[in-house]
Amino acid sequence: YYNTTTGAGIAAVAGLANFFASPQNGTLKSNNLCDPKVIFDPVAEKFIAFAQTCDGNSSTSQLLLAFSKTSDPTAGWYFYQFSGNQSAAIGQNSWFDYPKIGVSNSDVFVSGNLFDNNYQYVQSVVFQINKTKCYAGAALAASDALLWYNMPNSPFTLVPVSNGQLGGYGNNMYILATLQVGNNTNVAVYEVTNSVNNNPQLTDQYVNISNAPPPPDGDQKGTNYKLDMGDNRGMDGFYLNGTIHYVFHCSGPGNYGSVSYSRLKKNGANWAVANNQIISVPNKDIGFPSVGSFGWTNNDQSALIYFNYSSTTDYPGMKAIYAS
Repeated sequence: YYNTTTGAGIAAVAGLANFFASPQNGTLKSNNLCDPKVIFDPVAEKFIAFAQTCDGNSSTSQLLLAFSKTSDPTAGWYFYQFSGNQSAAIGQNSWFDYPKIGVSNSDVFVSGNLFDNNYQYVQSVVFQINKTKCYAGAALAASDALLWYNMPNSPFTLVPVSNGQLGGYGNNMYILATLQVGNNTNVAVYEVTNSVNNNPQLTDQYVNISNAPPPPDGDQKGTNYKLDMGDNRGMDGFYLNGTIHYVFHCSGPGNYGSVSYSRLKKNGANWAVANNQIISVPNKDIGFPSVGSFGWTNNDQSALIYFNYSSTTDYPGMKAIYAS
């Protein structure tokens, strides 16, 4: 933890394995941890920290979550673990990777991709967990954690979208994914309709995003080795006052890596693209975007979009742009 005014550290540095060493609902199966994430819950005004075991094996796969006791992260945490091997549900051994996190008023959602022990992709899933009990350090019943799996149209990488400013938008949760079907790019908007303890249902809708195919690998200065851009899976998003903001990287003008930035709104009962921009930088590859609310009020849809960049004349770096 750091003081944002002075930059001084205000707590001892702890390795991930030490920090998550003692989950109260199980034991840590591996000291090989990775993919740390920290979010601030705008509803509870507390912090949630995440890491996962990284052995690439179903026998030790775990999701590790820490919930701050107060809005001050130095005041202590409650720790929980959840198995990344959901063989009873999906019918085969697997391990969990590539996490994304979001919060509703009542629950925390952790999405990820499952792989078998031969490193072959299996499917993408979402854990829905009762955050209220976790903030209290309470014991969890089986009904306090739910796995969403066999998602319609088999998305690869799911992005839960939290509220972009203080407060929440209900006990429901919107979860987005990019679906590439031939030359067409669609965005799936899934909705979990209620809290984990109140019979939630899953709905799905689809909107088309034009001209957003997977990106090429990125050039970088000083070497012929390319930077792996992968595919055009969903990267980040948030919800604010009826609008979903969603970003992923894609191929843009001149076949350079670019960023697709969409704002989705309801048209009657259906989601539709209200605005889509392909963000590009001449003669540079950009990608791996994130997006956050940058407005002063709940009606201000301004956003800050962060991304990586590189080119034959640039070492890899980071940039951000403001979108009004």
